Amino acid sequence: MNASPAITVLMPVYNAAAHLAEAMESILAQTFTDFEFLILDDGSSDDTPDILRQYARQDSRIRLEHNERNLKIPATLNKGLALARAPLVARMDADDISLPDRFAQQAAFMRAHPDIWVCGGAHTVWDKETESAPQMIWEHEGIKAALLFLCPLAHPFVMLRGDTLREHGIRYDETMHYAQDYELWIRLALRHEARFANIPQMIGRYRRHEGSISAARGKEQQEMAARARVQAFEILGCAGSAKDMEAQKCFHQLGPIKTRAAMIFLFDWAMQLRSANEKRRIFLPYAFNIMLFDRLLSLVERHPQFADISGKLIAAWPTA
Repeated sequence: MNASPAITVLMPVYNAAAHLAEAMESILAQTFTDFEFLILDDGSSDDTPDILRQYARQDSRIRLEHNERNLKIPATLNKGLALARAPLVARMDADDISLPDRFAQQAAFMRAHPDIWVCGGAHTVWDKETESAPQMIWEHEGIKAALLFLCPLAHPFVMLRGDTLREHGIRYDETMHYAQDYELWIRLALRHEARFANIPQMIGRYRRHEGSISAARGKEQQEMAARARVQAFEILGCAGSAKDMEAQKCFHQLGPIKTRAAMIFLFDWAMQLRSANEKRRIFLPYAFNIMLFDRLLSLVERHPQFADISGKLIAAWPTA
């Protein structure tokens, strides 16, 4: 094993036997080969340990670590960041697939853009019946603005500057069991001025299944994501009231809107956000205003029953 690899692949696993071999094969088949594959078993009780040992005997790049008890994903990731030997850390989950050129594409981008802390990329989302590519945001300012309402980076396919995180003592929030990545991106963007990018090359396939966190823990994940967003709204000076929290939820989920008064309130609230950002310059105004307008358009499209007033409100949105 190379003592100083270019990339540490960081993959926590817990009772992941069903898809583990396929995920590991996709990493070991990368065209960029200068990496260590750091796998942390978070106390699995299925066949995961046996599968890991089998692969470790076949490939010296694999480093196995075992938690004596289940620490949950954020704490396990923090352990992995501390153990990583490489300056770059590529995240991976035990149920997804990285395409063969993923590391080559991301490492080249990170070399060419030393200001970027976190690099994601194009990917598909698939299950037993369908596979599609979600709409992506590529540039830093758009990604930063979008963080106010959604997570524009797919955690299993990001590459991070692990050395930079360690230098600044940055870790995952271990209370955010189901939204640790989203919280970290918001904190990096707003408190550390980190820069982000998504590359247009297709780098992975995100598997959707009944055992995934988004499926099994969707409600808790949404609640923790809302907690993560609070820090952004606090910096903008637009957090606190119950109406603010309801508006945040509505903009995130794109509804539901039940009354005409609620639709008007959301437009007014978006104008307040726009004005607050104009004063504080937390987000690049141009990117921020586009993001707000896009969310408003999506709300209008999903609630055609209010077309008579929403059309007038959209028309009144400032263009400058």
